Amino acid sequence: MFAASNGGLLVPQDITDLLTVSVDSDADNSTIRGMTIINGAANDWTTGLIDDNYYFDLLAEFGIDPYLFVEEVEEHVRLLML
Repeated sequence: MFAASNGGLLVPQDITDLLTVSVDSDADNSTIRGMTIINGAANDWTTGLIDDNYYFDLLAEFGIDPYLFVEEVEEHVRLLML
């Protein structure tokens, strides 16, 4: 869910939305399961239920460079805050 800011930008109401991943409609069940796990972990991480190491290890396990992925989200947030 997105809400308009006073600058006209669409920003998520929940930071977890910036950390979600998606798959295309041709994805197999294993890939869809991975997406579900990653998106659940993003919620758990932003609410403090899991620590950084666990979240980053999980991203890496599914082939996502955790530092690059989170850095992109941080950069997006920085740009929104200007």
